[in-house]
Amino acid sequence: PGEWAEGVARLVDAGVAAVELNLSCPHFEGGGLEIGQDPSAVYKVVREAAGAAGKTPVIAKLGVSDRLVDSATRALEAGARGLTLINSLKAMKIDVYTGRPVLSHVTGGLSGPAIHPVAVRAVYEVYRETQAEIFGVGGVEDWRDAAELLMAGARAVQVGATVIERGPQILGEIAEGLKRFLWIQGYKSIEEIIGMAQRA
Repeated sequence: PGEWAEGVARLVDAGVAAVELNLSCPHFEGGGLEIGQDPSAVYKVVREAAGAAGKTPVIAKLGVSDRLVDSATRALEAGARGLTLINSLKAMKIDVYTGRPVLSHVTGGLSGPAIHPVAVRAVYEVYRETQAEIFGVGGVEDWRDAAELLMAGARAVQVGATVIERGPQILGEIAEGLKRFLWIQGYKSIEEIIGMAQRA
């Protein structure tokens, strides 16, 4: 926890607007998934980081685990102002000609459209239990994907793999698609659809 706090303090000194703690990275041992899957470890890291951040918001990025709601709850209790859900999923690919794992670390993170339904479920379940401020992440390719995460309970959406594949203009396309959808459906603001699946 002390190392996390030190890193956060440096970022705050550099003038960042917020700090996202990646407590669920599947790419390295001992500092990623292991923390996010242990609610008590999440609490310790976030408490130290939030203390070092002062007034700067700290956001806990969590991945899918059997204890996701518990980890999310503990992160909020420790001072996280919001949550990012979800991280990439631990996955593996094997070269069938060599019979060896493709990645040098054997496993790595699966992202993109394959994880979108998992992300929607995670946001839905955590929002239902916590009503937290959530950034929805995972396989957002168009406005429909973004709308699903918002309706599950996210207040904002992050887009990663699609920006890499199609360029940053996709962000404008998603925003315009959402605006058009809201207008056609008769919603006055995006606030009306946030968490609406919870009310169905």
